[in-house]
Amino acid sequence: MTNRVPVDLPEGYVEFYKAIESWQNELLFRLKRTMEPDTEAVAEMKAGIQKPMLETHGFNLDPEMYKGACFELIELVRRERETVEGLIKPIIDAFSDLDFSEVAIRVVNDDKKYFDLLAQEKGFACELAFFLLDHALRPFLRCYALPFQDVISGDNFNWMTGTCPICGFQANFSRVRAEDGQRFLFCEHCFSEWQSKYLGCIYCGNTEPQSIKFLVVEGDDANQIFVCDKCKGYLKTFDERKGQMKTDLFIAGVETVYLDLIAEEEGYTNKIGIERNLN
Repeated sequence: MTNRVPVDLPEGYVEFYKAIESWQNELLFRLKRTMEPDTEAVAEMKAGIQKPMLETHGFNLDPEMYKGACFELIELVRRERETVEGLIKPIIDAFSDLDFSEVAIRVVNDDKKYFDLLAQEKGFACELAFFLLDHALRPFLRCYALPFQDVISGDNFNWMTGTCPICGFQANFSRVRAEDGQRFLFCEHCFSEWQSKYLGCIYCGNTEPQSIKFLVVEGDDANQIFVCDKCKGYLKTFDERKGQMKTDLFIAGVETVYLDLIAEEEGYTNKIGIERNLN
C-alpha cells in the first residue's frame, strides 16, 4: 500500500480526452450506418478462437473515411490545444500523401519504427502524429467490434489473456463487478470487455499469490494497481464494490493517470510488448 496523494492533473487534461471521446462517439454513430456484420465471423468466435479476430479476418477499412477522420481530429486538437499549432502543419502536409490503408495496418501493429522513420523523412512530430492516427482509428475499431460483443461478454467465452480478442491490443485497465467480484478487462481501442481471472497476471499468466499484490492510494481504495513481481507488469483496476460504478472506463483510465505514475515509480510497467500481425 502507498500513502501518496493523487497528483494534480494538468489543467484541462481530462476535459481534452472527454472532447476526443465525444467526437469518437459521434463518428462511431456515422460508421454504424455503413456496418454490415460478418455473421460467419461471429459464429466462428462462438465456436472458439486462438487469435484476435482482427488478425485472422482482417479489417475492411475505407481509407478515405479514415483519412477524413484524421483531419477532423486534427481540427479538434487545434481547438483544444492551441500550444500544438506549430506542430500541426508538417503533420497535415505528411498526412496528405500517406496511404491510409497501410497506415491503419501500421497503427494496429503498433509499428513505431515505421512512424519514427516516416517522421524523420517528413519532418513532423512523431508522438503527436501517432496520437492522432491512433485515436482517429479507434471509432473504426469500435464499429468493427460491435457484432462480437454478445459473444465475448458471455459466461461461455474463454479468453484468459490480456490481449483483446477482437483487435489484439493489450488491455491496461479492468473493473471488478460489484455483484460477484468478477474481473473484466477493458480494451480502450475498441471498447470491448471480457472476463479474466481475479488473481492472475495478464502479461505472464502468473497466479502465485505471493508474487501478485495490489497498491492503492490512501482514501482511494476503489482505484487499485495489481502488480506482478515475476514480470514487473501492472494493471489498473476499478473495484465497483468499493466505489460508485463507473460506466466510462476510458475516462476512468485517463482520470487515474496518477496510478500509472505510482506503478512506474515502483518499477512496474504496462509496456510489455506483444506482437500483432495484421497484413
